[in-house]
Amino acid sequence: MANRRGGRLGGLLAALVVVVIALWLGYWYAAHAMAEKALARFENGRGGKQITCADAIISGFPLRVDLNCAHGGYNAHAGKISAALGGVRATAPLYVPGTINADLDGPLEINDPARDVALTATWSAATATASAWISGLTGAGANFTNLKAENAGSASGLPVSAVSADTASAAIRPDGGGSYVLVGSAHNMKLTRSAGGDLPAFDADATVTAVDVGAGLGTDPARALMTWLRAGASIKIDRLHLAANGAVVSADGTLAISKEGILSGALVLRYSNLEALVALAEEIDPRLRDKIPDAALQAINALSVPVQTEDGPQRQTTLSIINGMLSVGIIPVKVLPPVRL
Repeated sequence: MANRRGGRLGGLLAALVVVVIALWLGYWYAAHAMAEKALARFENGRGGKQITCADAIISGFPLRVDLNCAHGGYNAHAGKISAALGGVRATAPLYVPGTINADLDGPLEINDPARDVALTATWSAATATASAWISGLTGAGANFTNLKAENAGSASGLPVSAVSADTASAAIRPDGGGSYVLVGSAHNMKLTRSAGGDLPAFDADATVTAVDVGAGLGTDPARALMTWLRAGASIKIDRLHLAANGAVVSADGTLAISKEGILSGALVLRYSNLEALVALAEEIDPRLRDKIPDAALQAINALSVPVQTEDGPQRQTTLSIINGMLSVGIIPVKVLPPVRL
């Protein structure tokens, strides 16, 4: 009797294994077919936008769906805007549904003749990630090492003609309740102005929460965020940090932007040396010296208090913005123009 029961149990286990294997095979082939259809749909063009993948190879059996593109391309508005990428190697692990990891090969070339943009970017290493669900994209990020970019177009195309950084990264991820966290950082970033002249090299990082954006970012995250901003938005600044030429400044707080682009809110500002900060601002734009009243600088110092931070001893003060009016404490400083959206 025991042998008979043991045989039945073994048979059931074997059958279960066969069923699981069959289901997994079906899952992989279905995912493979979906990847092929998605690639074909993008290459056929949607809404005037076409994404191409030269010499595409889809593989990865049995645990992943891998996509290898010898070259990537993008065209929009009948070829008026185009981009070309050296190559893409993307993988989607089936045991983590909705997740994609990719390695990117340079160069990246972006052309927009209407805006005089002819941008070429290179790097020694670059990776990207994306996560998506039923509502569309829920998160994305990219990391670059030894990033260099240069615009060969005219000065009107971009405010800067060249950018370089030892490392640079940016990402957006859900934070619950329809909010999203945006993070970015750059180390030893250098900018060359289109009008000529290099800006001081700097290190920067930021963490900002976009409040109540929605359940998902859809298939066009930039458009989703712009729609959110134009409807009136709340922004929580968890961290802004900049270090350059002996000046260190950081801030956190909250901002609200109205449908008309008017800012309101409050920021806690910390700085290591006000004179170094002003000198940095003047190096960025010499005209700022005439635009920053001495009374405002004196007010900032007078209304600040000493604090200890991760960057050492600093001064701290609060900046208030009420319907576009920037104040230090109760002292009005400047009327901020509406943000163009």
